[in-house]
Amino acid sequence: MRLHQHGAIVLGIDYSEEAIRICKSRYPNPPNIGISFEQQNILTVKGKWDVAVSQGTLEHLDYPYEAMHYVMENLLVPDGKFIFSCPNFVNPRGYVSLAIEAFAGQRVGGSDIHWIFPGDVHNFALEHNYTLKFKTCDEDWGCGGAFLYDMKYRFKDNPNVDQTKVEYLIERLNKLLCVDKPTAVNGATAIYTLSKK
Repeated sequence: MRLHQHGAIVLGIDYSEEAIRICKSRYPNPPNIGISFEQQNILTVKGKWDVAVSQGTLEHLDYPYEAMHYVMENLLVPDGKFIFSCPNFVNPRGYVSLAIEAFAGQRVGGSDIHWIFPGDVHNFALEHNYTLKFKTCDEDWGCGGAFLYDMKYRFKDNPNVDQTKVEYLIERLNKLLCVDKPTAVNGATAIYTLSKK
């Protein structure tokens, strides 16, 4: 939100009335300072911006690629950028999460409707002739101690999971993490930047 301090006009949107209420309570400034919040569906937003940002929301939508395309074609100035983040699965956390869903039918990211993979975003960019930049952050969560804690926490006290097997899994994963060091692409959060060519 500090962008408005540098002259940016910031519009925050969310489908949730509650989210907008929280934002307005945290930033109760009058609209003339360049910050406003509106409850809207992304596919109904009107206007043109230099930058559109979506932080950890697209994977929760029924139509993530339609939303990406709408932003790119309707909400950006010609040289505008769409920056969005979502979970990244190119790391031990991702591989384990995918395996758990495939074999146990339990999704680790419980509220995520879609898995958004780097290859799929790459293909989307190619299909629409967009430029794509990709990097990650939250490396410790993707392949470090935070990942191990997260895995253990997700299965703790789950009556459908043998806790000795959880300990076994954590022990084995811990041995692998000394080899799988953090890189620019294996953090738990993917950050994509799309722009028109």
